[in-house]
Amino acid sequence: MKPGWRPFRLFLLIIATLSMNPTLLHAISQGDRGILAKTDLDLTYTLAGLYKGETFYGKNLSFLNSSLECDQIFYNRHIIDFNLDVLHGKKTYGITVAEFMFSLRNKAIWGSPGSIAPTINSDVKILDWVTGSHRHALPRQIFWMREGWLRFSINHALNLPFANQHLFTLGAFPFELGRGISLGSAYAVGPELLGFYSESIIDQYAFGALISGEILRKTLFYDIYVAILENKCATLGDTCEKIRGQEYGRLQRPARGFGRVNYLTAGRLKIYPLADRPDKNVLIEPYWLYNNDPEQKVEFLADAESKLATFGLMFEYGGPRVEFGFETAFNIGRQKVRAWDRNQIHAQNREGKLVFVNSQVVMGVDPCAPGAPANLDPYKVPQSTITISPTGQVGSLGRKAQEIIDGAAEDESNNGEYIGTVPGYSAALGDVPAPVAPAQADQLYNAPLRFRNENKNTYNGWFFVIDGSWLLKPSFQVSVAAGVASGDTHNPNHHDKDYNYRGFIGLQEIYTGKRVRSAFLLGGAGKIKRILSAPFSERTINPYAPTITGFTNLVHTGAGFHWKPEDWARRFSLNPNILFYWQEQSTPKFDIATKRDIQGSRASKFLGVELNTFTYTYLLKDLKLYGVGSLYLAGDHYYDIEGKPLNREQARELDKLNTTGFRGKTPNINHDPAFTLNIGLEWKF
Repeated sequence: MKPGWRPFRLFLLIIATLSMNPTLLHAISQGDRGILAKTDLDLTYTLAGLYKGETFYGKNLSFLNSSLECDQIFYNRHIIDFNLDVLHGKKTYGITVAEFMFSLRNKAIWGSPGSIAPTINSDVKILDWVTGSHRHALPRQIFWMREGWLRFSINHALNLPFANQHLFTLGAFPFELGRGISLGSAYAVGPELLGFYSESIIDQYAFGALISGEILRKTLFYDIYVAILENKCATLGDTCEKIRGQEYGRLQRPARGFGRVNYLTAGRLKIYPLADRPDKNVLIEPYWLYNNDPEQKVEFLADAESKLATFGLMFEYGGPRVEFGFETAFNIGRQKVRAWDRNQIHAQNREGKLVFVNSQVVMGVDPCAPGAPANLDPYKVPQSTITISPTGQVGSLGRKAQEIIDGAAEDESNNGEYIGTVPGYSAALGDVPAPVAPAQADQLYNAPLRFRNENKNTYNGWFFVIDGSWLLKPSFQVSVAAGVASGDTHNPNHHDKDYNYRGFIGLQEIYTGKRVRSAFLLGGAGKIKRILSAPFSERTINPYAPTITGFTNLVHTGAGFHWKPEDWARRFSLNPNILFYWQEQSTPKFDIATKRDIQGSRASKFLGVELNTFTYTYLLKDLKLYGVGSLYLAGDHYYDIEGKPLNREQARELDKLNTTGFRGKTPNINHDPAFTLNIGLEWKF
């Protein structure tokens, strides 16, 4: 049959199906908001969808600095979702015994094809030189699976005579513990997440399995959840990938190996002690989770592993006029940073020639001697087994040099130490600088930071949040909230000793508040730089202060009201809020003149004030016009760290300041007001 007949055959098949099923035909002809019922087949289909078009603008989002033209964003975006929900068993069993849910999404920033579906990062390798990671984009309007799962009754599937229902769910679906602080559903989010509040930011849910059910009728329920977050043993390419050669003792066994799976297990109870009271609702939810991540990255891929456990409790009360709730949790566990040889193959341009060198071994200079040059790059030893050279002698001597380098004792005590001599190697290379006394020509030395011994970071974080609402009128509600998440002033990975990390760690968390919501700092909107202390170890690779986001090292309190008039012809909502933020642990002040942290002098903990408004109205029955605006006023903390650099480029900008007299505009972090605006249309069908 010709290819052109295939669409016509499909059309005839649909017509024939509708003709044999008048119930389905009736549902379509009536346009019942996409609800299609096949009662004679014991199936019920529900087709629903969403279109959202929105505009975003923000200024001073990240650095609170009006003099930085780059610190502002504007874009238009759309989201299209299609959801198919299939229910089975109502006619035969009297209840739904199986359900299948499938959701497709298309999302893109207009005029930015790279925002549609960027790929994950992949390393680029030229011979033995790993140049870094790169990614691509799919510049076509594609749909992807956001959600897809099957749920069925264990009772009916296994013919078990349980009095209460027990269900099994398998696939990609949302799952959260409590308010989503300890464990949220943000498995995969869009690249434009940071900087704006959004209610549709999760582009894909994690794959997992869930066993849930009822223990005591209407009173006690349970969930047991397991998810695979990343699987690095699915193919031989994964298990054989050579990523562990720098780990102590694994130079000859660089393959990843089997069993490298990042998985999560969690469980909870849902207790309703007042289930028989229709006027009051009480929920008590104790929960736990355990995450095993065998491949974390501190400096290099897979140079650390983590075992994290969290235990928490949520309480919610809802009455006729008053509702309130709280949640608390704490972390235990540890991160093991593996013993690692930092020496890698890097590329250099030496007088127009591409030369591959050992990044952590030098020749002809003692790197720890008082007269050693600050820039050791010209003295790095070529990896001559892969360096193009016209002489055979270089290759022979180079192999000897590489044997000395690879055979060096792996321990921090050998950092900066002499490891051997290859006579005639410098002369054979011809492009090596003259030796610097006390070192002699052809002598090889480890760089000061070549080896990193194993160390452990112990998790000791916690958080507590509480909020409540009062219904003053049927259309007017007032709310207050407060919360604290423990913090730490340092990044534990910026040193090489065992450390007790006090900051709370949440997984897949984008918490924005429950009864008093944040539109700027919390959750997915948190793009503002919250800076920790600069590394206190002289042996760190990165000398600049790190930043944090999310619900950690943060104290907040706030209030708001929610007005939803009942006598208006069109539905309308207005929800303004005000929130105050502090650091839980303070960080040092920064002196812009000396370009250093002021040791012994702490910056103010007060981060600032956020004012925001959430509002919407319905233009049609299912067409919503909404807006979210926020204004952030920096607190004393940002005055105390004005100008602090976060990388080498920002440090160079700081060097341009004239600190004697008029300084001009301050680069880097500042304390100017910031604001965001989000306006959009949403149609559900």
